[in-house]
Amino acid sequence: MTWVKLDDQFFANPKVLELSKDAKLLYLAGLTHCAAQLTDGHISPGAIRLITALVDVPRDCAAELLDAGLWLAADDGYEINDFLEYNMSATQVKAKRKANAERQARYRDRQSQRDDEDTHSVSNAVTNEHVTPSVTNPQSQSPSHSQKDPKPKNKSAPKPARARTRPRPRNPIWDALVEECGSPTNRSEESDLGKTVKAMRESEATPEAIHAFAQWWLDEMPAGTMLTHRCYREHWGKFVHGLRRASGQASTSGRPLSRQEREMQAFVDSLPPPAPDT
Repeated sequence: MTWVKLDDQFFANPKVLELSKDAKLLYLAGLTHCAAQLTDGHISPGAIRLITALVDVPRDCAAELLDAGLWLAADDGYEINDFLEYNMSATQVKAKRKANAERQARYRDRQSQRDDEDTHSVSNAVTNEHVTPSVTNPQSQSPSHSQKDPKPKNKSAPKPARARTRPRPRNPIWDALVEECGSPTNRSEESDLGKTVKAMRESEATPEAIHAFAQWWLDEMPAGTMLTHRCYREHWGKFVHGLRRASGQASTSGRPLSRQEREMQAFVDSLPPPAPDT
């Protein structure tokens, strides 16, 4: 399922004011048809028959839309004027769907690896419990006098400055957001990402919660809905509310919690209590 953009001043547009109710309904139905079928604004003759039947309007309403300039005549049907100026093309929608599917696959791979790590850690803990510690000869731990370096160290010689071999650690919240939403391509996007990082810090978010939000977005939002840095700021409260509810259900189910569920439980426990309803 995809979304279609509609100007909030649509019904106040002079072109629309002159239309009949049936013509307005046909125009809206045409928008949703093109978005759902990924036609890039094209409406075939067969689609006209289907759309008019679905919304129960006469086919001659198309003439009103042509006269108003909202539709354009095409060799094979009609074209919605400026459809691609305000809506994503079929190529863009398919690319975003593919990106969402790949992100979901990466998320599932991470969860699978974490579950494997949990299994290995339990197995190693049981195995190491029965390992006999090695016994070493205390005399071999201290070198003999003949083994010591006879040359005295020059304490007054200055030590050369060490070159930095390790890169400066990155912000884990920043890294998690970039992994889920992509790297910023300009200063405006970088500034927007910075705002989101600040908001996530203030919300005491963890990288695990950032990744969990991306999975929640895929599950809750219509297919093809793009995940951006701004989505974290605008929908974080709704996500946390659902997380509290899911965490409560998991803790009362009586079954052992997975590593992800334990991490989310710890994250929820670290949050301040929700404000009481008034």
